Order: sequence, then structure tokens, then C-alpha cells
Amino acid sequence: MIVFKDPFVTLSPGAANAWVTIDLSSEVSAAATGVAIRVRNLVDGDRDWGLRKPGAAVAFADELDANAATFDFCGLSPAKEIEVWVGDTINIVLDLVAYFETEATFPDEIQGVGLGTRETYETVSIAGLTGSETATAAFLFSRPRATDVYARKAGSTDSLQRQKDNLHAYLVGLDGSQQFEFYRGSSSESLYLRGWLTGGVNFPDNATEVTPAADAIWTEVTLPEGSRAGIFWILDSTQPGQWGIRKKGSSEAAVFRPSQSVSLALAEADGDRKIEVFASLGSTAGRPQIFLIGTVLESVSLVAAGAESLTEAAPAVFSINNDFTAVPAAAESVTEAAPPAIRVAAPRWQRESEVLAVLFSAYDETLAATIAGPPWPVGLEQLPGEGLSFMVLGGERQFCVADTDYSSGPDDTPANKTFDARIEGRRGYEFSVRAFRGSRPDGRASESSGSIRLANGDGALDAVTRLGLTGRTLEVFTGYRGDPFRRFEKAFVGTIGAVSWTEEHLILELRDRQTILNRPVQTRFYTGAGDAQGSAELAGAPMPIVLGDKRNVEPVLNDPPSLIFHVHDGRIEALTEVRDRGAVLTDSGQVPASYAALKALTTGAGQDIEPGEYALAITDGGSWLKLGASPDGRITCDVRGDATGGDFAATHGAIVRRLVETRSGVAPIELDEAAFATLDLDQPGEVGWWSGPDVKNFAQALTEIMASAGGWWAFTPLGLLTVGVLKAPENPVAVLDHSNISERRRPSRQGPQPTWRWRIGHAALGVVQDPDGLAGSLSAEARDRYSTPARFANPAAATAEAVLTKHRLAEDAESIGLWAEEDDAGAEATRRQALHGVLRDSYECQALGLGRRLWLGDTVTLKPTQQANDVRYDLPKDFVVIGIEEGARFRDPRLTLWG
Repeated sequence: MIVFKDPFVTLSPGAANAWVTIDLSSEVSAAATGVAIRVRNLVDGDRDWGLRKPGAAVAFADELDANAATFDFCGLSPAKEIEVWVGDTINIVLDLVAYFETEATFPDEIQGVGLGTRETYETVSIAGLTGSETATAAFLFSRPRATDVYARKAGSTDSLQRQKDNLHAYLVGLDGSQQFEFYRGSSSESLYLRGWLTGGVNFPDNATEVTPAADAIWTEVTLPEGSRAGIFWILDSTQPGQWGIRKKGSSEAAVFRPSQSVSLALAEADGDRKIEVFASLGSTAGRPQIFLIGTVLESVSLVAAGAESLTEAAPAVFSINNDFTAVPAAAESVTEAAPPAIRVAAPRWQRESEVLAVLFSAYDETLAATIAGPPWPVGLEQLPGEGLSFMVLGGERQFCVADTDYSSGPDDTPANKTFDARIEGRRGYEFSVRAFRGSRPDGRASESSGSIRLANGDGALDAVTRLGLTGRTLEVFTGYRGDPFRRFEKAFVGTIGAVSWTEEHLILELRDRQTILNRPVQTRFYTGAGDAQGSAELAGAPMPIVLGDKRNVEPVLNDPPSLIFHVHDGRIEALTEVRDRGAVLTDSGQVPASYAALKALTTGAGQDIEPGEYALAITDGGSWLKLGASPDGRITCDVRGDATGGDFAATHGAIVRRLVETRSGVAPIELDEAAFATLDLDQPGEVGWWSGPDVKNFAQALTEIMASAGGWWAFTPLGLLTVGVLKAPENPVAVLDHSNISERRRPSRQGPQPTWRWRIGHAALGVVQDPDGLAGSLSAEARDRYSTPARFANPAAATAEAVLTKHRLAEDAESIGLWAEEDDAGAEATRRQALHGVLRDSYECQALGLGRRLWLGDTVTLKPTQQANDVRYDLPKDFVVIGIEEGARFRDPRLTLWG
């Protein structure tokens, strides 16, 4: 069986230019033998990548072209591990797409495949490499020369060879003699066998082209009967071309270039065998070509033997355990029950209706667990005896409920669980997110909420109400009753808010994951113990944080007797200027390597640090400056802030990522990587952010940063932290018309008048100083600089005057923002004036079958909807999606459009 991950799971190698082991045991089944990996390069430059089965001696890593993507395959070790090589841990992204079970074989070592000719299709056999097995398809890769290549089924007349660059993968069908044909344009091109399949796929003799007719539009394609996924070959004759392939209804919106001129792709279809394809070069001539070269066959499901269909099976007798899982009445536990016999389930169209399933956790302080080894700390250097264990109290229980009875299988996660039919109604949950409520983004999207109502007339859930539920994770899934749980589609990941109950129900309030960011950004506070821990007066105060290029921040005087000030609670890149009452101090040239070394420096005339000078200590634990004499007044400085690991974070996207990854507890795998990459492209200018003396939480910090970018932050329904910038409608990804819209409302005018001018601040000050508190030696320009919150950049005056002439009530808009440089602030002011200097409309509708295809910031084309008044509203017209509401039927979301 081939099992697809939805959504894909992004892997985190953690180190570049080395083979790194990645444990996938939590992502694949016990029967898994290998994986399919999508490799993406996010930048305009080639980067190395490679895959191998752990323990393999032969290890190849080669370049992937700029902004390109392709697929490759790799065997798993018995511990369900693979090894990966990336030349760049940020910009080379590896996504786990699917895993293979017993129908796939991956030897411990790759095997060379002998080739004899070039510039022609050569028949190649792997019969001598597969032992007693008969392979129906082969996993191959070639390297290293840039040359024309293609692997096709023996007897095919396809001529789909095109130039590739460095390492490239193939999945090719075999004939009954385990033969295929291979084309190489150079005799220096080598071919290797990674593994093979003995079933589960179908390769016709010739490929079918599925390139969309329309340029840059996601277009629906139906796979052949009996298919549930497609295998694709992408060709391009000109490097700028882009391609994309995704499951219909997926939120995946990324498009890529082929790697030099070819790529391989694997994509699961929805329940109606539909996928979507995308090809773009700006015109229909010269766009990438997409070919369907094979399909993954509909997999089998395991159900209890003896029943012709699930509806005919007798209902199971069960009781409720103390962990609220159903077990057979005759069994003490699920694990002790005899495993059922298995059979092939009926096709999906014969199976029962959809199942809405929910997993949620609760903290049980009475839950006992026995753990091997002595507890730590034990207060002793060594305990006598061997084989020690200890008991801990308190832990999370997992609960499984659904809107109809359903049981998971032994290879599912969770395994062998009965989902009790307690969810009432088909709404199940609600997710809604809106980028902004007024006419412009203000940094934070709306927070989603909803509820799950569980039947409890029998009192079986009474004990659950006494457990710790609030703030715990809750996941919503939808699937078909005849499918294994691993085939279910995850619809929502959130947290449990308030919990209420009546005599008949237990109601769990749902909230999206924004709740987890309602915690302080500052993770380190002064203890008041002296030295780096601050004086007694600072006990409990937060340590300062500076990110990016920030002007005029006030460091904390943490060690008054030693004249030491705390700049940032970690490593910074540099101090560009230090001032006393605005007067610039001089760097003493001392380079202390630690806080203790800084403190040991002498001060005064003729000493290490003379009056009017300072010394700076930059360490991983913090950055401090020390003065050569007592200051005359307020000490301020311009800082190029956090440089954790030597990496200076200075853009909106980099600062959000740095805050979240190093301080929030949100893992890198929980970030919407594509959205962050887009943000870096949309807003590449440097900015600066300072925590200040007050405690701020992450939600406040992210809102402030994304408001500066003219965008928002939010969590997707699947729990990924995402970001976006409002842009004018462009490059539509979907078309809305009478065929896929219901419950529509006519367009309406939204928000205030257009703006006739935008002013964007730059070089914003951390602290604004009273002119009377500045040194008398300062120039008038300097006095104004340190007493004015920011300097402003304006867009072109002609544009502003033209709007004001047309709209007499047009607004004069102003935003300080976080921009460091005037040019970047000026460019942003011009962008916002163009965006908001025209009248905008809004539109609401329900889009049928477009769930997870669209997200905030996507552009759609609204075409006439067969209403008599459509002409009045200038349709067709492009709109930006700014709001999404969905429920258990998440495939039919309600959209709010702006344009």
C-alpha cells in the first residue's frame, strides 16, 4: 500500500553539508519500507541535496536548480529512519509526501544499472537485481552530467527526454520481463536502482499530456478509473516556466521550476479521482508540459471478516474504560483482544457515508506511569542495584469520539481505538479567519472559535469533566467509515477553550492555535542576584530583546556599580552607535569575551575604558556594554540585534521566525514555510523591533511586526503559523462563477474613502527623548532626530494629487512602521498608496468544492453569476480572499473577497 500524508510533513535536517539521520517512526506505519520525498529549492541559486537509506556506503548529493522542485524515493531502516543531505537548511526543503508498505522493496545499498549506448532508447533489465521478486516498477536515479534523459516503459513510443541537471529520480513501469527503456545524451551519465514495487501502480505504454490549456490557472484533471494518485513527468524548454500539481481541495499553492528542464512528481487525488495542475510562463507558448505517466491504484482497507459490508456487520458490544476508549465486553483491554481476520473492503462508492472524528487530550493527575531508571535529580551520585524504575503521577489521556461508531486498525495512529458515537450534528466544528475587518490589515487575523457538542445523557463523560481540558490539543478528521484512519483527512488542529456541561451534553469550546501565543515574548527575567542577573531593584523585570536594525533603544542598567548596561538577552550583530544624552560615545576597542571579562575592565582616565568611551561584550548568553565614566543622562544606542548562531535576522519574516522558533515553543515544522518564503520576497527590507521595558506577549509582538509589513499573521486550520501581505489582486488561482458559487451576495462598497497620500515612518526610535534632556552640544538636526518618533517617506506627489482631485474626502494616511531605511519605507508608502488609493469592493459567497484550495491573500476571478445585476458591479473582476469560514464540510467554504 502507498499511504499519502495530507498535509505533507516538512522534515528538519538541522545541519547542512552532512548526512543527517531523520526519525520518521511517528509519521509512518510499522509496515513501512520506504518514503517519497519532495525536494524544494526556495532561492535563486543552486543548492545540494541527497537521500539514502541509513547505513548505505554510496551517498550522492547534487544540486537542485534555483526555485525548482522534484521528487525522490528512499528506503527506511528497521527503526524507520532515513538519511538526508542538504547544502542549506533554510532554503532546501524536504517534504514527506507518502510512504510505501509491503509492496515496495528498498535494498540496503543502491545498485548500479549497466548502460551501453547513448542518444537512443536502450532496453534495460533489472531482473538480475530483484532476486526472487518480480518488480512491476522501479525507483531509479541518474547522475551527474547535464544531459537529456528519460526512463519509459519497454515498448513505449514516448519521446519525453529533456535536459536535467545533476541528480534526478525516476519511477518507471516495467514489462513482464522487468525491462524498461532509458535515454541518455551522454555516456558519462550513470543510472542507479534504489528499489522496486511489486504492485499497487499502473503504467500504460504511453503517457497522457495533462498540461492545462489556460496559463497560470489551477485546472482540474480526473485520473483514470481505479486510481487514487498520479505519477507525473514535467518538461520545460525554457527555465522561467513554473509548474504545480496538487490534490483537488488542497491548500497547497506552491509552484516551481523544473530542475533544469525536467521534474518528477507524485500527487494524491481526492475521493472523486481529481487532481489540479498548473503551468505558467505568461503565455500559452513555451509553458512547461505535464504528462501523466502512471497511477497509484486504489488501495485496500482492512475490515472485520465475515461481513459483506460494514452496514451488515453486527454492532460490537463494548464498555467504556476509565480512559474513555471502547473495548469489547469480553476483553480486558484492546491489546488483549484477538486480532480480527481481514478482507478487502468494498470500493469507496459502496462504502458508508463520511465520518467526523475528533481526537482530544486531557490531563489526568492520577494517571500513573512506570519509567525505567532512577528519577532525576535523585539527590545521590549513584543508587544501588540495577534495573531500577520509578513511578510518576500525572499525564495526558487521549480521547476518541465521532458522529458514528468507527474503529481504527492496528497500523493506524491511534491504533485499535473505537471512536464512540457522541458528536451531535454535522457541524462538528467551525473555523473562520479574516485577514482584516476594516479597510486595511492591522497585523493580526481574527481568531477562530467554535464548539464540539458531545452527548452525555448516560453520564459516561462525567469523569472527563474533572480532568484538565483547557488549553489541550484537539484535532478534527473526516473520512469514510470503510477506510483505515490513516486515510482520514485532517480538517482542523486547535485548542480547547472553555468547557461546559449540562445533564445531557459536554461542550468543548474550540479555539485556533493563536491561544498558544498569549505568553510573554521575554523568556528570561532578572533574579536580582547581581552581576548579569541584575540588581535587587530589577528582580522580576524582563531582560531586553532587540531584533533587526533598531534605533535609540535604552539598555538596562543591570550592574550600577560596574556601569554595565544590558542590551539584548543573547548575541547581537553589532552596536552601531552609543550615546549619552544624545552625544556619541567612542568604542574603546576592548573586546571582552564574557560578562566577567567585561566587568574586569578598568575605567577612568588612562584605564581600559576612558571617560566618553564604552566597551561591548557579545556572547550567546547576552550582550552588554560598559561605560568609562558615570553617564550625564540617558544612555541610548542603535543596535543591529539578535544574531543567534551568527545569523542576523532583520526582515519582517526573519524576525517573526526568530521570535517564534527561539522563544515560543512553536516548532519549525509548525511554520507555513511557503508563506514565510513569500513574505521574504514581498518585504525584503530591513526593519527593527525592540521589546522595551514592559512585558509583551507573542500575539502583540507578531501583530506589531506584521502591521508594519501591511499584512497579518494567523494559524491555518491545520495548525501552521502563517503570514501574509495584502497585495492588489493578481495571478488568480481559481475562477468563481455560477457553477461553483451558492448563497452569494452582490458586491458592496467596503471601508472609507481612498487615500490620497501614504506616509510611512522609518528609523523609528525605541525611546523618544525630551529635547531638554539632550546634550547642549547637539546640532538642531540631532535634537530633532532623538525627540521625534520617526522620520517619514512620501509617495510621488503627482499620484497623491490626482486621487485628491477625484475624491475630495480622500484620506491622508500615516504609519510609523518598523522600517530601518528611508528607501524601503518610501517603496512601501508607494505600494500602499497604489493599493488603497482606489475604491475597493467586497463580496461574500459560498464556494463549492474549493476547500483548502484557497487561503488568505489568494486572488480569484469573479465572473458573471447569471444575476441580472452583475453588469452593475463591473464583473468579471479579480478579488483577493480576505476571509474564510468553514465547518465539517470544509470543502465548501464561505469566502469574503476584497478587490
